[in-house]
Amino acid sequence: MGVGMRRTFSIFNLLGGAILLAFATLAGTTLLTQYRNTNLMLEHEIGNSFDQSHALLEVVLQSSQESIEQQLTYLAQRDDLTQVSGDNVMPVLQERLNKLAHNGQTELVDLILLESANAAECVNMGSPLVGMQPYCREIVSQFDNLQQPWHLVVIPQPDGTASAAPGEVLAVGMLTRKPLINAVTGQVMAYLYGGLVLSHNFNLVNRAESASPAQTLGIGIAYNGQLISTSVRPGSREYRALQGAAKQSDPSIYASEGLLARASLVATVDDVGVLTLVTVIEDSAFVSMHLDLAQQSMLTMAIAVVLAVLLTLFALRLSVAPLNQILALLQSSRLSELDTALISPVTEYNLLGKEIAVLVTELHGAQQKEVEYSRQLEHSHQHLSVAAEQNRQLLHRLMRLQEEERKALAKELHDDLGQTLAVVSTDAYLMRNLPHADPRAVQCAKSIEKCSKDMYSVVYNRIKALRPLALNDLGVGDAIGYMPAINTLRQQGIVVELVIEPDLPALEDAAATALYRVAQEGLDNILHHALAHQAWIRLYRQADSSTLVLEVEDDGIGMGLLPSEAGNGFTQAAKEGYGLTSMRERMHTVGGVFGLINRSKGTCIRASVKYSAEKFADPLQS
Repeated sequence: MGVGMRRTFSIFNLLGGAILLAFATLAGTTLLTQYRNTNLMLEHEIGNSFDQSHALLEVVLQSSQESIEQQLTYLAQRDDLTQVSGDNVMPVLQERLNKLAHNGQTELVDLILLESANAAECVNMGSPLVGMQPYCREIVSQFDNLQQPWHLVVIPQPDGTASAAPGEVLAVGMLTRKPLINAVTGQVMAYLYGGLVLSHNFNLVNRAESASPAQTLGIGIAYNGQLISTSVRPGSREYRALQGAAKQSDPSIYASEGLLARASLVATVDDVGVLTLVTVIEDSAFVSMHLDLAQQSMLTMAIAVVLAVLLTLFALRLSVAPLNQILALLQSSRLSELDTALISPVTEYNLLGKEIAVLVTELHGAQQKEVEYSRQLEHSHQHLSVAAEQNRQLLHRLMRLQEEERKALAKELHDDLGQTLAVVSTDAYLMRNLPHADPRAVQCAKSIEKCSKDMYSVVYNRIKALRPLALNDLGVGDAIGYMPAINTLRQQGIVVELVIEPDLPALEDAAATALYRVAQEGLDNILHHALAHQAWIRLYRQADSSTLVLEVEDDGIGMGLLPSEAGNGFTQAAKEGYGLTSMRERMHTVGGVFGLINRSKGTCIRASVKYSAEKFADPLQS
């Protein structure tokens, strides 16, 4: 007995050891994954820091460009610059621009150039960064792509060249222009160029650095791998890191002297160069963040391992407790207690009976809840059925009101606007035929007459779309026979066969309109979806009942397939679209019947309505 129990505990010990080993493996894997995730998080944070600094510098750069554009637009719209007369306007414009500059109207622009419309003259308006007059032409000539509002330009050196020796940094800027248009003649008098100088623009980089994250140590602008403007002191380790990142051909991170730097491309212009933004950050801050994350991960995993060991021991204790109770009872001399406590049939049956009683009680309660739920579901179903019927009646009323509104609107257009347009056309005709009329008045009268006829044509088409006029004069049979959609189908090469029984009985206005709309929608479906070669329209009376039947049939692809949008085959069609639902509801509104016969080759729409003299109750007036 003792040996058996020791084997039992040995099995549980092995089971606990296996659980701990599996958890240790899982913990190691999780720790490795956490370490990798920490590295990825660190790289992501470094990338975000660089991206934020570069984005802020781009925002500051764009803000400066927008300010310059607004000031140039303001100058180009001033009356004293747009109302200059005479042949030689350049001296006048130059003088007035100098006055505006003296009054502080051009303080946001680093570089202002004035070029004549014929490009014969080019004047530097006193920008301190370009001190010599002849360099205006070299700068303006770089503005060669009129599709781009801003151009990257190289400002010539004092010797007049636009190229630099090895290791020498050029003066670089961004240039845009606005035309000065004469307000009287509408001609371009000159072009006003405004520029943002990037070289040594400490205000620009300092504004971006002040808004950058705390770990950002410096920001710079580089041209062709050389720093032209930076917020750090030249010769410092931050400057060397910025310069090293600017010289790299790829946007990877440059590490030097405990610093991290990265450059991002802003613009690449043929024959001009490459402009990049560079940022440097402190590497130690991210190393400290990495160590903190690693320590937190290790502490978290250690706590998790301790908790797992405790939970495993607790679970093993709960599992072995009943066996310990049995062992204690068996080792005792009170075997009657063992029979009474564990193996007595009465005790076990009583416990089992109690459990079954609890289960039966719960099952009975569940059945009662199920009956109550069924009753509530039936009540909800009845409520939804009533609501659906009310919605259907409301839809019928809306459709009827829609037809009445269409009819009233068509009548108003025909009686009021149509007659007014006819009077306008007649007056225009009389005006252009007056004796000794002014030719310009005759031309205006012809234009008015043409416009009135075009408007009348549009109004007449709208009237036909709102209310088929043929229904009022010809009846439903002839109205369907003269439907414009039939000519449209024939023009598309579809053979249309009309079988309309003569001497059809008169229908109520709502029923006739419903049949006409069904025919109209059916022909429209054939035109746009069926890919048919032939169509049939049949309107006849059933012999055995006072019912008028309309059938619209085609030999197309049926409703199973529709042409794909790519034009390379067919796609599965929807079960029923808006058009079919509309036709079905229209017929239901007038007490008719709507049916659809879908074949592998073709579709047949069938609508029928009573035509007896008795007045059927209109469900919309109930």
